[in-house]
Amino acid sequence: MQNKGSLIEGYDGDLALVDLQTRRTITDTDTWTRVGWTPYDGMELTGWPMYTIVDGKLVHKREAGGSLRGIPVASPGSAGRALEFA
Repeated sequence: MQNKGSLIEGYDGDLALVDLQTRRTITDTDTWTRVGWTPYDGMELTGWPMYTIVDGKLVHKREAGGSLRGIPVASPGSAGRALEFA
């Protein structure tokens, strides 16, 4: 993959910022999948991604205590590009 894996000038600015203190229990209603369920239903996890940044642009965020699904900030396809393998 080109331009991935480092936070340096000239590389893609793709990262997730994680709140390492947040504890949440996963439920089937939290999923965005077509099947509507998850094998992780009922599991309590520590650490939760709060911001997702693609190509230097904020594309998704969550608020502390808010919905596990979070809030899409950017339109699909408006940031990033297909991966290129060298």
